[in-house]
Amino acid sequence: MPQIIIREGTREDIEATLRAKLEIHRECYPFRGEEVFSLVERGIPKDVMFWEAGMELGMRFHVALDGDRVVGMSGARPGQAEEGESAPLAETELQVLYLHEDYRGRGTADLLLAAAVGRLPAYLWVLEGNDRAIAFYEKHGFRRTGEREQLDETWDNRFELRMLRQGSAEGA
Repeated sequence: MPQIIIREGTREDIEATLRAKLEIHRECYPFRGEEVFSLVERGIPKDVMFWEAGMELGMRFHVALDGDRVVGMSGARPGQAEEGESAPLAETELQVLYLHEDYRGRGTADLLLAAAVGRLPAYLWVLEGNDRAIAFYEKHGFRRTGEREQLDETWDNRFELRMLRQGSAEGA
């Protein structure tokens, strides 16, 4: 079994991370269709600039590497108040956690989650019906809040569910 390294991502990792995210989306969300994936792929240079600007503002992400291949990633940001909220639900929002199919079930996602949010109170949005991801987050203390948000037509107008973990002082 290959040894997977988890480390903080650098500017030099951004493009490979975005390309890995696209590959993982192709694996996990085939309903989106090749036309959408082609648009996403053409937008990678712009997304690289967006991520670089984010890093200038303190955005951090982590990569899971098998050799020099990015096979997973995670990232979080300070929690943001949603429309109609006076304050964020939690201090941290998990924005990204993706892992190639071949690397699932080995503990790598656990390490990526820990790298991104530790045991801090956090929230996230997950695609409704993504039962494996929902079970993973529940295993890590996240609970459904009952909130749903409809995505656009590039996501087949599906819904995301909001999940929250209150966190603990232990390991925070």
